[in-house]
Amino acid sequence: MPHLVQLQQLRDRLAGPLPGNPAHERMMPATRRTIYRDVQIPDDAKKSAVLILMYPGDEGLHFPLIERTEYPGVHSKQIGLPGGAWETEDADYIATALRETEEEIGVNRHQIEVLGLLSSLYIPPSNFWVQPVVGFVNARPTFIPDPNEVASVIETPLVWLQDPAIATESKIQHSSGMSLVVPSYIIHGHVVWGATAMMLSELSEIIHEL
Repeated sequence: MPHLVQLQQLRDRLAGPLPGNPAHERMMPATRRTIYRDVQIPDDAKKSAVLILMYPGDEGLHFPLIERTEYPGVHSKQIGLPGGAWETEDADYIATALRETEEEIGVNRHQIEVLGLLSSLYIPPSNFWVQPVVGFVNARPTFIPDPNEVASVIETPLVWLQDPAIATESKIQHSSGMSLVVPSYIIHGHVVWGATAMMLSELSEIIHEL
């Protein structure tokens, strides 16, 4: 099947040098670029991991984004990837990403094949250091969102990341109360910005090379 060839190419590419910060910067708010280059990750940064979970769909490989529920926090109602904080039970950050994905959207962690890692990044507003993991399941999962954490699952064709029409700038209301104009992707009418957009920018560059 064609997607199997693409998966092997992706696995091989993830094992090599990654685009990293230059790819992140394309989707980084301008106000953060200088700060981001110079920032030192503090010792008390909270460690976390997220998963880009690929599966076959009508337009080739797809992956789920999630709309987070409303809560009193920095990432309330934002569009993100399934994932969360590292816990002492986790053997590594891959284990964190798989566990959190199972908890948040109900995909059995033992059915997920890990393809590799993207570049980690630090998110100053929430003091989170994040490791993105790329995985695959061989059939579309039955998503079971945790209603306490996930308002909706947004199924996204991977090929859309190559469409320049979805990349734009959007005016958003930051959790601090400030209005900002930020680079973003528009996916199924949702604004995807910040760290999630930065991770997807790196993935977009990688799949463009395949």
